[in-house]
Amino acid sequence: RSVGKENGYLVDYKPGEKRIKSHKRVVKEFLGLSEIPKGYEIHHRDCDKTNNNVGNLVLLSKSDHWWLHKNYGIEALSAIVRGAIPLEMAAKWSSEPEKALYLLQLDLTKQLEGFKLGEFGESPEEGNAEPS
Repeated sequence: RSVGKENGYLVDYKPGEKRIKSHKRVVKEFLGLSEIPKGYEIHHRDCDKTNNNVGNLVLLSKSDHWWLHKNYGIEALSAIVRGAIPLEMAAKWSSEPEKALYLLQLDLTKQLEGFKLGEFGESPEEGNAEPS
């Protein structure tokens, strides 16, 4: 499997298969999914598109992904993940601190149990305000 780059994302090329962005492959393999559920996107917690470690990736509804970036921006999100900004302080910056605290702490390792329990359906509703 060779790796290239596309729009800042790492891309895997495997002979005889379609190319796939590495972060999508990691999420699908880790959560045991055949596809990323409709209405969901993959968020890089530290905003580094090349850091595809499971602790840095989280599957969010499109609306929650947009909400995080709108409320915090790339620099603040990166600083929060690095620990330069305390999580509780960052959550208080939001008009929805409980939602912020939940989303800012979430990663694939925490989501895996929810997937095992069937909390995520195959086709979540578009614009779902909170992931299960």
